[in-house]
Amino acid sequence: QRMEQRKQQEALLTDLLTVLDALDRAVEHWQKAQANVPAPNVPLQPDAPAPDADPAPDDSALVSDAGEESARAASLPSSPQQSWWQQLWGWWNNRSIELSRNHSVEQPSPVKADSSSAPETTNVADVANVASIVTSALDGTELIRTTMADIMTKHQVVPIPAVGQAFDPTVMRALGQEVDETVLPNTVVKEVVRGYRWNDKVLREAQVMVAVSQSAQT
Repeated sequence: QRMEQRKQQEALLTDLLTVLDALDRAVEHWQKAQANVPAPNVPLQPDAPAPDADPAPDDSALVSDAGEESARAASLPSSPQQSWWQQLWGWWNNRSIELSRNHSVEQPSPVKADSSSAPETTNVADVANVASIVTSALDGTELIRTTMADIMTKHQVVPIPAVGQAFDPTVMRALGQEVDETVLPNTVVKEVVRGYRWNDKVLREAQVMVAVSQSAQT
């Protein structure tokens, strides 16, 4: 009876490792998304005009533009009380309405601009809103991942150290070799799949790449 319960517990913990793997990939995805958020088109300050720039508009035009931008920013969902998917839906809904209005008004065919002299810019409010959504998603995913890892640790499920360690066939499985002269041969240089140990038992082998010298490779 006790042996059967242990087998069931081992099977459950092994299944939970796939959830932990998915959370690792999700965190990595949102980290890349956060790094790829474009920089907003920040307007030049009056005390630092661009070379050969056109004369600055009068104060009334600046006030009008600022009012329009403030109204636009206020219409975007930025409440910290909203979840990130609610913010994403609100932002997309506002963008769809705006695009529909723009297409409903007949306008003359735009003159194709020289891409080298007029690069496409991004809207400050849009970029700030996307950055907020991505940051919220990353924070939430990291929180779930950390909580899941803590639960596994309480059940004595811990990762097997791999990168930088000498290859150990009892807890690792080599998927291939990579030339690396900076470490000793047979040293793990890349972890493809993280391994885990449950008490004194290997719950899942670490799948790794090991170093090999250039001379041995040839």
